[in-house]
Amino acid sequence: MAVKIESPDILHKTEAKGVKLGMRNAAEVREAFAALVASAHAYKADARIDGVIVQKMAGGGGVEVVVGLQNDPVFG
Repeated sequence: MAVKIESPDILHKTEAKGVKLGMRNAAEVREAFAALVASAHAYKADARIDGVIVQKMAGGGGVEVVVGLQNDPVFG
């Protein structure tokens, strides 16, 4: 499983150490939850924490892509 902090105040989750990968059971997810919340507050003390997202990790090899977007009034 992958576990990621859910906070509208932390845009770049990895910079805040807000992502844990490879969780194999409920106990590891619970540990990850506590660690992610602590990391989020260490990164930004007043961050609102809505919880964490827990989801199945994608299988197989792949390519990680980071996309930055900007809304341009001319192009939409």
